[in-house]
Amino acid sequence: MDDRRREILLARRQKDWDAYAHNEGAVMYRRSDGTPEPPTAEQAVVAQLLELLAPEPQDSLLDAGCGAGELTRHLRPHFGQVVATDLSAAMLERARQLLPGVPLHATPAHQLPFPDGSFSRALSYSVFFYFPDYPYVKQVFEEMLRV
Repeated sequence: MDDRRREILLARRQKDWDAYAHNEGAVMYRRSDGTPEPPTAEQAVVAQLLELLAPEPQDSLLDAGCGAGELTRHLRPHFGQVVATDLSAAMLERARQLLPGVPLHATPAHQLPFPDGSFSRALSYSVFFYFPDYPYVKQVFEEMLRV
């Protein structure tokens, strides 16, 4: 896929998520039939992620593709510093309500605006299937490893 087509797809994805963010009834975690996941499902995901991330109080976390910040909210107490990004500025406006004081950045995941080694942990949960192609996924992985 050429860069121009990728940019068009990313712009379309950003527009879709901006519109979704303005839907007050929108639920981020849904089953395949569209009904909301029960709170126990979200709690199970958080428990598994905490086990995998094994945070220490001094650790810093980057959540790339945080959406409305629902997952980030649960991870935040386990890290010394949390920073989150999303392609959609409108989603980040929703996240600000759940994540007061957390630095939020509207940026694509393949161009993270942080110096090398800025974080001890990086996470991108339930985001990769929205990416346009494999080269983009590879860029995102490289960026997350870099920071």
